[in-house]
Amino acid sequence: MAHEIASVIPFDLSDHSVKLTSGRTRKVDMLITDMKLVVEFDGSYWHRGADAIKRDDVKARDIRDSGWNVVRAREAPLKPINVKWDVQIPKGAPPYVAAREVLHHLARLRLVDPAVAATYWQRGLPAAAKEAENALNVLRREAESRTRAGKQRGHDKP
Repeated sequence: MAHEIASVIPFDLSDHSVKLTSGRTRKVDMLITDMKLVVEFDGSYWHRGADAIKRDDVKARDIRDSGWNVVRAREAPLKPINVKWDVQIPKGAPPYVAAREVLHHLARLRLVDPAVAATYWQRGLPAAAKEAENALNVLRREAESRTRAGKQRGHDKP
């Protein structure tokens, strides 16, 4: 999804740290510095349950309290935590569909020009599929490497 959004709103895909006014740093999925915007993707497996909802809400509030806009893209069946800022993404949606939903939501929030979101929406096809697949392959190799290293140390989990 990040690569698709970056095809419309250029930002540094490698920057994942937002500095809070408290001096703390938070890791985020997408940091669009020029817009003071954080986009988080909440997959339905890792972000389900009351503890996850509380953790996600606290994180978003901490970042908002530091002057950033935070949009959470929540994979169905997860419901929005904050009805104004969060958007629900269909379960298992390909990245370009998730990006379409997020861009449309950003336009509704007046954070993105509606014409920009509409242009992407009307395209109906991925704009950065090759880049996204390459990035996913890197992440998969890193995860496999951590898994192998964990098994060599006698751990079952990466």
